[in-house]
Amino acid sequence: MVIPISSVAGGLEHPFLSLDASLEFFETPYRHFVIRDLLRPDIYRAMCARFPEYVGRVARPHGAVGETGQFYKAQIYSMQDADCRDGYEFFVWEGWKDFVARIFSLVLNNHTAYSLHYHAGSPEAPSDSGWSHLDLSVCSVLPSAEPVQIVQRCDYADDTVGGQPHAQKVLRSVAMLYYLNNPEGLTERDGGGTGIYDRYDTRQAIKTIFPHSNSLFAFEVGPESYHGFVGARYNRSAMVQWFHSSPSYIVHRRLAEYRARWRQHGDFFERWKKSDPWQIDRDPDYGRYFSLPLAEVVR
Repeated sequence: MVIPISSVAGGLEHPFLSLDASLEFFETPYRHFVIRDLLRPDIYRAMCARFPEYVGRVARPHGAVGETGQFYKAQIYSMQDADCRDGYEFFVWEGWKDFVARIFSLVLNNHTAYSLHYHAGSPEAPSDSGWSHLDLSVCSVLPSAEPVQIVQRCDYADDTVGGQPHAQKVLRSVAMLYYLNNPEGLTERDGGGTGIYDRYDTRQAIKTIFPHSNSLFAFEVGPESYHGFVGARYNRSAMVQWFHSSPSYIVHRRLAEYRARWRQHGDFFERWKKSDPWQIDRDPDYGRYFSLPLAEVVR
């Protein structure tokens, strides 16, 4: 059911919001929602105008994704505090984070990864599609007392014990894509959306989120949140954001599903690095949620 955003999860009020913003929530195949017409038209246009400047600071596509063996061919610009203007500040507003937390009934911490993604493509040379994955990643952040803190000045894609001993480990728990700066009149044939899948090693989507201008797709990250970029026949742009939670809290919250994933994959998480993996029994929160050693928790 599509409902006005003002009546969802206690409502959301901000001067940048469109009066036409509406939200549709889905429980399957995993919890996700889509917001259409999120921001006022003038705010949306200002963000589109700023987008090429930010992405233009990146000289080449991203390349290898950690040590996963996968390659992501988008240009990715990691937002900095000074970039949060002309509409981009909305996504680091504490009220936005709290609204998302209420919808998914999650406890989120104050860290957010915030980036702009640009896939070059054309009808003659479409951009490559991505691969089915979960976003179920342990990440490194620096402690901060800010209500919402953009991840910066550390290696975010570090899920090792010894790589950054001074860093805090958090887990991606909500992922979001805001589609902007794309051509009008797109059809499904043009691609550029986000595929939803039911397993790894497949490109057969069970659902595709279409990249409507000024729309946002958000989902709860978990053991079944398979998704991937659908290659585009145009230059496709999007804002990508993650909110995070305590790893111990998230695993405990859905322990049966995480145990099932451990039995199948030998780990709770998808890994950036192949060696020295950080696990939740090193989490300062571990004792709040578990009284047994990890080897017994995963049985």
